[in-house]
Amino acid sequence: YGSMVDADLATTEALTAKLNHMYIDYVIVSWIPKTIQQLLLELNKCVHEMRELGLPASPGALKDASELQATAQAVARAIVQPCCDAALDDFLTNTLQPLEAALRRALTPTTTTLPVQSGCTHLESLRSQMKALVREHCGLDRLRTRWKSSLVTAFKDNSMPFRLQRFPGYIAALIAALECRAPYLREDLFEAIDHLVDTSLTIQSALLDVAVQL
Repeated sequence: YGSMVDADLATTEALTAKLNHMYIDYVIVSWIPKTIQQLLLELNKCVHEMRELGLPASPGALKDASELQATAQAVARAIVQPCCDAALDDFLTNTLQPLEAALRRALTPTTTTLPVQSGCTHLESLRSQMKALVREHCGLDRLRTRWKSSLVTAFKDNSMPFRLQRFPGYIAALIAALECRAPYLREDLFEAIDHLVDTSLTIQSALLDVAVQL
């Protein structure tokens, strides 16, 4: 091996130079191309995810805060409007129609003859049943729950280019503000029921004029 040592082919310096050459060759030929390829794949993935999220990519993608707010408000109105349009149909289908069916079952005509003295108890029972059924089907909590559910679904399923889902705080505030706008029944409804089922009985004739409270 003496000739090799003299020619610097088997020295530490020669080994170091060989390893350095191999490392540089690996970096240039293999590591750099593969790393660039992986970075491009990640970049494309991020771009795809950003597109899926929708606009704006960031608040800075719009000119100023007022433009961002105006755009968000316009999108919010577009999302909520179908909920408002469908509210009456929903109220009719899921509240009034079931209530009507329940009232018809409760107020089925009977051929049973009742003494006059039992009339007050029977009418009061009917009135209580009507109020209970109205509270069951038209309770404010029940109406608000269904209304809120429709809003949450609408905001969640938004597929507009401007994705309002990117501002969850704004959506939460909107839903909270709109929750009190749920359909509801007037407070004087139960008074109307009281007048509808009146327990007073008036008997009039040429010889008799008596008002009886059963």
